[in-house]
Amino acid sequence: MAPAALRAIFTDVVLERLRRAPETEPLSFRLHVLTGESLGDGPEHEHRARFCEAQRGAWAAYVEAAVACGLFDEPHRSELVSRLSGVHDENFRSAMAECEAAWYLGSKLGLAVSARPPGGGNSELELLVTLPDGDVHVEVKAPFRDAIADGIVRHVDDSDILDRCLADASRQFKKSTRNLIMLVGRITLGTRARRFFIDAFYATRKWLITKHLVTHTTGPLRTEFEPTGRFLKVWPGNKGPRHTRVSGVLYVEERIRDYRRPDGTLGLRAEHDVLMFHNPNALHPLPEGPWGDCPQLVTRGEAMEWTDGADV
Repeated sequence: MAPAALRAIFTDVVLERLRRAPETEPLSFRLHVLTGESLGDGPEHEHRARFCEAQRGAWAAYVEAAVACGLFDEPHRSELVSRLSGVHDENFRSAMAECEAAWYLGSKLGLAVSARPPGGGNSELELLVTLPDGDVHVEVKAPFRDAIADGIVRHVDDSDILDRCLADASRQFKKSTRNLIMLVGRITLGTRARRFFIDAFYATRKWLITKHLVTHTTGPLRTEFEPTGRFLKVWPGNKGPRHTRVSGVLYVEERIRDYRRPDGTLGLRAEHDVLMFHNPNALHPLPEGPWGDCPQLVTRGEAMEWTDGADV
């Protein structure tokens, strides 16, 4: 039986409509999570059932947090419910990402969160975080690019999808506010590949080697960074930074993982891999404190460094 928060959205009528829709793997998974219907017998099916149960609990928590902060208040309830309960996989992902963002900020980090602050122009953002030193306006995007499990070795680079999300979201902010982009989704290598985020937001690393034209001897291999990322781009003639409106990017990726219960048995639960990226050229910088113990890329003097000591 699905929790009440999910039953209010995924009624019997909605579930029947989803069952009649053309089947896709994400839609089939969504139905198994929501209904808890048996997948069959055997260890593999049992693990799948426990996986779906953990996912169902996570979705319920996200929706409950979204309701609590006002994301489902009118006049926006119908649109959000429509995306959650519709057949389209991408619409479902984006809507659940907004709910997950509300949960992460409000329940996980314990911040004061409300919904639907005005953005730039006629735009409206998803969330507003109230801090002791002022508000943070939050726009949520849901990047998604999963690994292809066919055994073929591929070159992987997710910097393009990260750059696109930053570009799309930055247009929706006011210049006069502290602005945070939350990327709530999944990319190929996730937080293991921090360099993709650095490529998209800061600079591209290049490997260089010097070769003497006469003796043809070579010097030592060295690295240089070319500031092609959006946070470090400047106007022609070096007339100042171009992208100053976005204060930072918070990347949150859910993973269902094994954990050991107090009685020693193994269970499954949703955990979250998180990275925080500060814009060194932001008009209105963000503090480091509110974002928990996640690794943050921050400015220290003239250099940037990870708060967990990882190499940049």
